[in-house]
Amino acid sequence: MVEHGLVGAKNLSARDQLFTVAGAYRDVMMQATGRCLVRVSNLELTPAGRAKMSGLKGKIDAEIQKILASGMSDGTIRECDVRVTASAIGGVLNAVSFWKSSETNARRPELREKFLAVIATMI
Repeated sequence: MVEHGLVGAKNLSARDQLFTVAGAYRDVMMQATGRCLVRVSNLELTPAGRAKMSGLKGKIDAEIQKILASGMSDGTIRECDVRVTASAIGGVLNAVSFWKSSETNARRPELREKFLAVIATMI
């Protein structure tokens, strides 16, 4: 997903890269698969599944942290604790998975932008 979000985004500012990745992540969380990824406890997965899920989550978190650090360097993102901010961004994006799917589908365009607007206030 990180790679998907960054396809063609490497020439963007770090802030725009962050919104590209966040938008891709948010879109996944608005689908049934994304909702399952967040709602199913890692304890319900096999050990191999837990390891894979942990690796994926770590990769996404690391990429967001890298983008945040780059943004502080290029001036498009204000100074922050990249670890805490990346975790908070992940929490915001995971929250969409708890919306009822019928409501999410009906309000998809509106919700897409509102979740990114919340992230904008953080950076």
